[in-house]
Parts: sequence; C-alpha cells; structure tokens
Amino acid sequence: MESLMLFLNLWNWIFGVAPVNAGPIGMQDSLLQYELKFIDEKWDWKQLQSEYKVFLVVNTATGCGLHKQLGQLEELYLKYQSQGLLVIAVPSSDFLSQEPLDGAELIQYCSLEYGATYPMTYKMHVASEPIAPLFQWLSKIQKPKWNYQKYLFNAQGHCVFVAGPTQEPLALESQIQSLLSV
Repeated sequence: MESLMLFLNLWNWIFGVAPVNAGPIGMQDSLLQYELKFIDEKWDWKQLQSEYKVFLVVNTATGCGLHKQLGQLEELYLKYQSQGLLVIAVPSSDFLSQEPLDGAELIQYCSLEYGATYPMTYKMHVASEPIAPLFQWLSKIQKPKWNYQKYLFNAQGHCVFVAGPTQEPLALESQIQSLLSV
C-alpha cells in the first residue's frame, strides 16, 4: 500500500493529476450531501442532482493567470451537458485574492469574456479559514494547491479524479466520457 501511495504522489507531482483512491475517504461522503448555493437563482442544487450524472467542480478566480480555463470549462459543458455533465465553478479569493468580482458582476464578466453558461456558486473559502464544508471534505481527498483545482464526481457524488491547477480542463475528456458511458 505504501508503494502505491508513493507512486500516486509521484504521478500527481509529475502530471498534476491523480486518480482518487476509492477507499474510505473518497466514499464516506458524497458531493450530493453538501449544500450549494448559486449566484443565479435559476440553478437549484437538488434539481441539478437529478438532471446530471457527472459533476466537475472547479475553484476559480478571474484574476488568476490560469483564467483562460474558464473558456475550456464552457467547451466541456457545451459538449457534454446533454449527456449528463454539469460544470460547477466555485469562485474563491483564497490564493492571492485573485477573485475581485462578486455576484452578478462575476457572472456577467465570465459570460462576456468566456461565454460561460455553467452555474457558479457564491464565493467560498477553499483553502483558508473558515473553509467551506465542501472543501473541508475535498481537502481530505486532495487540498486545493491553487486556483483551478478540478474535482470530478460520478453520479453518486463520489470523487473519482482530481486534476491540478495547470492541467487543462479539456485533458479530462476521457475521464468524463468514461463516467458518462456508465
């Protein structure tokens, strides 16, 4: 077991991605147990849970150098939404206060600059106190290293894959396709 953990840590360090151990930490809780409140009230978390079967949760920041990933998230969302993928942006200012926008202003900016139509939660603390309950749990799986940490969940809300900040969202297509085909 120790050699497996060493291998996974090395893999993650080299490639910025890691399959998640489906053991106790990954399976104890489910994304579906957590309350998510979206900036745009047209999104209802309970309803979205019944409509979608794969969830990609990403902590975002428009002032970060990785902000172009917002456009790739939209590409994934448009391509796979009808098959059951839901992209959820979680804005956060935890890393160098790189999310200066809030509320409707944030939605408008992301829509105009990146065509973003996926839901965005209200700002959350993902790595600094007080850490939001969702990210307290996700930190047990893998703590966000920076903006744009990506967590991929199956239909039961179990985290099955984590991609680091520099891993582009489009690189997750094969994992998304696999989960959608189940």
